[in-house]
Amino acid sequence: MDSANSADGLPLPEHFSPAQVAQHFGVSERRVRSDARRHGCCRIVGNRIFLTREDLDALLEIWRATPAPSVKPNTPRLPVGSYDDLVKLRGVTSEDALRHLEKAMDRGRKAKR
Repeated sequence: MDSANSADGLPLPEHFSPAQVAQHFGVSERRVRSDARRHGCCRIVGNRIFLTREDLDALLEIWRATPAPSVKPNTPRLPVGSYDDLVKLRGVTSEDALRHLEKAMDRGRKAKR
C-alpha cells in the first residue's frame, strides 16, 4: 500500500513531525512542539504531534521576524564618536572605577580579619 493513501484509497494530507520541522529550520524540536501547541497549529493524537502543510504555514507566520517597536531601521544603536565620548556618556571615569575597586578590596580585607 502506498503511504500517501489511506486504506480506502483516499489521499492523506502531507504531514511533518516536529523533528523534521526542527531539523529543516535549524531550531530545537522542543521549540517546534511548544510553539505549535501554544498557537494551536498542530494535530495531537494521543501523545503524538504532527503538523499538516496548513499548520506549518501558520507556524512559519508566527515565526515571521518583526522588528521591535523601539528599533528603527538604519538607526545606529551606539552613538557615533570616540571611546572618550562613550565614557563621557556613561558618566563613570576610570578613576571612579578604581576607587570603587579599592573600596571593595578594603572591605574584603577587613572581613577576613
